[in-house]
Amino acid sequence: MRVFHHTEHGSFHKEVLLLIKERMNWPDIVKSISIVCIIVGHTGIAEIQFLVHPFHVPVFFMIYGYFFSNKADMFKSIKNYFSRMIIPYAATCAFLMLFNVIKNIILNAAEGEYDILNICIGWIGAFLFGRTYQSTVLGYEIFSVGALWFLPCLFIASVVFRLIFSLKYRDIISIVIAVGGVIISRYVTLPWHIEVALVAVMFLDIGVAIRRYKLVENKSYPLLITGLLLYAAGVVVNFVLKTCVDYASSSYNLFVFDWIVAMGTSYAIFCFAKSIEKLPLMNLVSAYGSCTMTVLVFHSIESSIINWRVFFKLGYLVGGSIAMFLKLFGSILAVLLVKKVSAVVASKKNN
Repeated sequence: MRVFHHTEHGSFHKEVLLLIKERMNWPDIVKSISIVCIIVGHTGIAEIQFLVHPFHVPVFFMIYGYFFSNKADMFKSIKNYFSRMIIPYAATCAFLMLFNVIKNIILNAAEGEYDILNICIGWIGAFLFGRTYQSTVLGYEIFSVGALWFLPCLFIASVVFRLIFSLKYRDIISIVIAVGGVIISRYVTLPWHIEVALVAVMFLDIGVAIRRYKLVENKSYPLLITGLLLYAAGVVVNFVLKTCVDYASSSYNLFVFDWIVAMGTSYAIFCFAKSIEKLPLMNLVSAYGSCTMTVLVFHSIESSIINWRVFFKLGYLVGGSIAMFLKLFGSILAVLLVKKVSAVVASKKNN
C-alpha cells in the first residue's frame, strides 16, 4: 500500500467535497446493501449469516473512510463525530429505557411492584458499556444495545483515525493498531467495543486508499475478480467450519484471512454499486441507503422490543423469512416517515 504525504491532502479534500456536493448514488447503494445484510443477518438464520458476515460491517467502515477528511481542526472533527454518532446512540438508549420503564409500570400496575430503578441502571449501563450481550456489573444487569454498538465503535475509530490521518506512515500504523485491537480482544471486552474500533481504523484507511486511487471510478478488474474469489473462499470456510467472523464480538476464523476477505468483498460491492447506479429504481435504493442512521436506530429498537424468534415456531426457514420481511418492511416505513417529517419541518421553516 502506498504511503501518502501531507502535501497531498489539499487536493484530496477538494475531491471529497466535490463528491459530496454532487451526491453520488453508488455509495448510498453500498450502504443499502450493507444495512439490509445486517438486518437479515440478525434474523438468526445461520446460513444467511455465513453469507453476509464476511463483509457487512467492514464495508460500512470502508465507505465511511472513502469520504473521510481532516479538513476541520481536531476539536471540530470530534464534535462532529459526537453529534453524528453518540447523540443518536444516547437518544435511542434513552428511548429504550423509557419504553421499558413504561412497559414495566403497565405490566405490574395490578401488583404495584415495579423494577424501575434496575431498568434505569441497566440502560444507563448499556449506554456506558455498549455491549451486544447482557452482562452483570456490581450485581446489576446491564442490557444489550444490540446493533447500536456500531455507533460508539465508529466514533472511537473516527477519533483515532483522525489523530493519525496526517502521519507519514499512516497505512502501516493503521495495520499495527488493528493488530493491537485483536490482541486486546483476546483478553478483554472494552466499553464501546474500543478493541473493535481499533480494527475499524484499518478499514477506514482502506476506504481512503480506494478513493485516492480512484479504484471504483476506474475499475481494477484483477482486484474485482480477486475480491469475488475471496468472498467465495470466505463463504466456503464459514460453511465448512459452521461459524463465521463476528466483528462485534471480535470472533474470527483467522483474523488476517477474514480482513482480506472483507476488503476484497467490499471492493467488489463498491464496483457493483457503481455499475448499477444508473439503473431504474436505483434512486429509491439510494434514498434508503442515505438514511442508514434511521434504519439502524429502528432496527435496534425493533430487535429490543420484539421477540422475533417466536416466528421460528413456524419453522426455521419459514419463521426466519417472515421475521426478515417484517424487519425490512418496517425499516422502509421508518425511512418514509422520517423523510415525510423532515419535508414538513423544512416546508414550515421556508414559510
